[in-house]
Amino acid sequence: MVTSPSLANSESEFSEKILAFLDHLQIDSKPGRYRLCRVGITNDGERLSLAMSCFALKVYVMLNAWDKLDVQVKVDWINYINSFQVAREVIGNTVYHNAFINQELMAYLNQPSFIRSIRSVQSKSIREIIRIPFGLKSMSRTEQVVISETKQAIATLSEVGKMTLKPYESFPKSNADIFKFMSSLDWSLPWAAGGQAASLAVFLNTEANRLLGQDLIQRLTAANYEFFTSIVDPKSGCYFKGRQPPYASIVNGTMKVLTALDWLDSPIHYPEKLIDTTLRQLPASDGCNLVDAVYVLFRCTRITDYRKSDVIDYAKKVETMVHKHYNLDHGFSYYIGRAQKWYSGLKVSKGYRESDLHGTVLLLWAYIMIQEICYPGKFKWNVIRP
Repeated sequence: MVTSPSLANSESEFSEKILAFLDHLQIDSKPGRYRLCRVGITNDGERLSLAMSCFALKVYVMLNAWDKLDVQVKVDWINYINSFQVAREVIGNTVYHNAFINQELMAYLNQPSFIRSIRSVQSKSIREIIRIPFGLKSMSRTEQVVISETKQAIATLSEVGKMTLKPYESFPKSNADIFKFMSSLDWSLPWAAGGQAASLAVFLNTEANRLLGQDLIQRLTAANYEFFTSIVDPKSGCYFKGRQPPYASIVNGTMKVLTALDWLDSPIHYPEKLIDTTLRQLPASDGCNLVDAVYVLFRCTRITDYRKSDVIDYAKKVETMVHKHYNLDHGFSYYIGRAQKWYSGLKVSKGYRESDLHGTVLLLWAYIMIQEICYPGKFKWNVIRP
C-alpha cells in the first residue's frame, strides 16, 4: 500500500528523489522518452509520448537539473520534441499547419465514438451548442487537442531557450481577428475559454516574432489585453461573462488568463480582489485544482503584499494537501493515492496506487510555488511558465 511519506530533509535530496522517479519512467534510457506511470499504464497511455516528454523536461527545469545534463542528451531531447511537428503540406486544415501532432493520439481521437460524442455535448454550454445551427464554426475536439499539444510543446521549448523548426501560424493576426476569436469563446465556462486564450498568448509571444513586425505584435497584444479588460469582474478579480461561476471554475479559469497575461507581459487587473476570491475556500484535492489556486496566489503575491499572512497560512494548508499526493516511489500522483486515469478522453492508466508523471509535474510545480510564497528566495528551484 502506498502511503504519503514526509518530503526529503534537504532541497538536493528532494530533487534527487524526484529525478530518480523520472528515471524509472524513462523508456529504454532514450532522451525525452517517458511513460505516464510504471505499472498501470494502458495501451492508450503509451500514446502520450509528446506530452510526457514535455512534462519530464519541465520537471528537469523546475529542479535546476536541465543545465546539468550532457549536451548531447539535451540536443536529442529537443530534437525528439521537434520531431512531432508536421510539415505545412501534410494536412489541409490550417489548424494543423506546422502543429505538433502525436499521430497515435490523433488517430484515437478521430475514431468515431458514441461515448466521446456524449461527453463532448455534456461539456458544452447551451451557447456553444446553438452556434452550429447559425453557421458559426465550432472547433472540433481534435483541433482543440492539437492546439493544446502545440502550445505545450512550444512553451516547453521556450523554457530552455529553444524554438520550433517552423513557426506555428494558425492564430489571429489582426486586431479584428483577435477580438473575433476571443469573443467566440464561451466565457461563461472560463476554464475552457481561458485555456484557448492562453494558447493564443503563447503563440503571440513565441511565433509572432518570426512572422510579424514588432509594431503589429504590440497592437495585437494590446487588443488581447483590451478584451481581458472587458470581461474582468471588479468584485472578484476573475475573468468571465454572465453569472459568476462556481469557485473552482472561476479560479481555474482565472489561472489560465493569468498565464496568458504572463506570456503577454501584461498586468493583472485586480490582484487584491483575486487574493480575496482565492482565499475564500481551499481547492479540491486533485492536481489541477491545487496548482491553479496556488498559481493565482503566486502571481498576485509578485505584485502585492495584501493579506500576506493569510496567503502564507493558506499556502501552508495547501502544502499539507500536496504532501498527501507524494508517494513512497518519490513521485506525486494526480489523485491522492492513485494515478491519473484519463487524459484528453483516453483512459491512460488503470488508476493504481502509484505516482504518475502528470501528477508529478503539477504537484511539484505547486510545491515549488508554495515555497516561494512562504520563503521567498530560499530555494534554487524554478517556477515554470505554463
